[in-house]
Amino acid sequence: MATKAITNKQLEARIDELETKLSEMTEKLTIVERASVTKTPVVKKEKDAPKVNKDGTPRKKRATCGYMIFSNEKRAETRAALLEEAGEDKLAPGAVVKELGRLWKELEESEREDYNRQAKDKDSSASSSDVEVN
Repeated sequence: MATKAITNKQLEARIDELETKLSEMTEKLTIVERASVTKTPVVKKEKDAPKVNKDGTPRKKRATCGYMIFSNEKRAETRAALLEEAGEDKLAPGAVVKELGRLWKELEESEREDYNRQAKDKDSSASSSDVEVN
């Protein structure tokens, strides 16, 4: 068997090389750590729409409509049906909303009126329970 004899000088040279690499890596690591510490946390951006009117009065929330109540009730089952139809294919981003719109248009006028009445009742009960804070 042939063994390679390593001299002390070679060992010392290798040790110096590894120590240099270690110090470089440690320096890089501290730079990365400092950067992550000084980074500000991501804050969600508020909506662009102002929360007050031009005259400074608080902006009222938009009234709920019958379609929104209908879509909230039917969204889960509509999504499940579309996923079942699609199988392994991905569902298109607007497919659920498109289907909900189609279903809303197919409703009888009396059924739509029921949802619209629910929305009106919901809005009137919400507005009566609101308390103005000064």
